[in-house]
Amino acid sequence: MNYDDLVKDFAKRTLINLDYVQKQQQAGIPVYEVTQLVNSLLGLLVFPREHWINKIPMKPLVDLVDDGWPKLEILYQNPRSVECKDLKQLTRYLRNAISHCNVKFIPGNDNYIDGLELWNISRGKENWRIRLSIPDLEIIARKFIALLLSNEDEFHQAMLHIYHQEKEHCNYNATRFYQMLNEKGGLATAKALLASQEPQSGLTTLWECGRLDLSVEALVIDLGFEPLFSEEERETARERLAAYGYEVP
Repeated sequence: MNYDDLVKDFAKRTLINLDYVQKQQQAGIPVYEVTQLVNSLLGLLVFPREHWINKIPMKPLVDLVDDGWPKLEILYQNPRSVECKDLKQLTRYLRNAISHCNVKFIPGNDNYIDGLELWNISRGKENWRIRLSIPDLEIIARKFIALLLSNEDEFHQAMLHIYHQEKEHCNYNATRFYQMLNEKGGLATAKALLASQEPQSGLTTLWECGRLDLSVEALVIDLGFEPLFSEEERETARERLAAYGYEVP
């Protein structure tokens, strides 16, 4: 088993454990939910190597809530340090905090734990601190599992591929598209383009080149990426392609 498969297998096993602990708790059986969540987050953040972390999109924190992430309570941010304003930087700070044991449990009633505080140390000084409730912790753990198991990275790589192919075969240098890929990631870029009401000049260029197969819309309707998009988004892609005479499934 190669390392990437090992990471995904670890994420699957972690999800099974989380689901089991949750079911036992709902059944009234004493379990250590917080212990499991902390162990899960430790493994999910530290076990994947750096190249996995580099694949995480720089999606703004303000946009994460719409995707089901918790609204984060950041207690401190050193203005002279790298601001934690996107998912990739959040991952790095959480990873550093967990791996260096920069964690404090917040006690509640009856010896229960209400949450955690985590902080990052840079050059010997604290530069960032966050407070997470137990529900926040569970959501984040499950979201990281979803990141590791999804084919979102494959879609991102496919988006980068069509950018380079457009440049090579159609002499089309979509600089704004490339900038969006770097800032938002492939999936968020595709969803933003599908939601846009502006004229799709890129489609016209690819139609003139005879390479509509290199369009974002063609990727969106690829069955391999179907779980990443709603039926409405896929229908938008079909309609745009059909308007240029592209044969869609």
